[in-house]
Amino acid sequence: MEGRRAVTVELVNEHRRWRTVLTGLPRDAKLQFVVSQDLENVAIPAAGLLVTDFLATALNVETGDTVRVRVLEGRCPELDLTVAGITSEFLGVGAYMNLTAMNKALREGPRVNQMLMNLAPEQTNTVYQALRDTPGVMATNLRQAMLDSFFETLARTFLTYTFIISLLGGIIAFGVIYNTARISLAERGRDLASLRVLGYSHNEVAHILLGELAILLLLGIPLGWAIGFGLASFVVTAMQTELYRVPLVLTGQTLALAANVVILSALISGFITWWRLRKLDLVAVLKTRE
Repeated sequence: MEGRRAVTVELVNEHRRWRTVLTGLPRDAKLQFVVSQDLENVAIPAAGLLVTDFLATALNVETGDTVRVRVLEGRCPELDLTVAGITSEFLGVGAYMNLTAMNKALREGPRVNQMLMNLAPEQTNTVYQALRDTPGVMATNLRQAMLDSFFETLARTFLTYTFIISLLGGIIAFGVIYNTARISLAERGRDLASLRVLGYSHNEVAHILLGELAILLLLGIPLGWAIGFGLASFVVTAMQTELYRVPLVLTGQTLALAANVVILSALISGFITWWRLRKLDLVAVLKTRE
């Protein structure tokens, strides 16, 4: 068990201001950590504020700048504190201080208003019910219940949205490739049929048409990766809010999946085009146009 303190404050820098919660953490905290976007623990400065990059951008402050802190509870003091560090977080807009330095800045003795408890699984329900029935305890939260609710919400919204977008992307990819093959066949159908009449085999004629499609495919996949990266960066930037930020993570598996969808669409379209080449009317080619 370890304590922490959360105080509602308004951070002010010139004409910019932001209401948030200033959290005081003990120096040797073991149950809560400030985690960076690389999932590494960030040390709390011995003095001064540690703020998230989203909040630092909103207030237009950098490390070493001074911020006016207006406490919105108790005696409502106003403090001038230095930004001692900036970190990155995916959830919320936080500001952190060393618990001892925070109480000293507020001119108060050792004080906490929240407790973090690490319980054995078989004791969780018993302790939770006991705390709910204890006078003076404003609220109790179970970390696992919060995580389950978060992932359930994520599955219903973000994953469903991703599935629909991926499905539409696959359909569009197939449609574009198939239409390209159909247009090419329609424009060059008479020429290809003439080659058949001159003695070219079906596979040789198909090689001429589908070879062009293969070259366009090989050139288009890297270009599609670059355009997709730009669009993904734009979407991720547009989705950044004070509630959460979604990191842009593109792995080789993601790029391979996108390429496989396009290649599979090209193979299906190529097979349909190859089959239509077999149905060309060679007799009509020998007839003279009026």
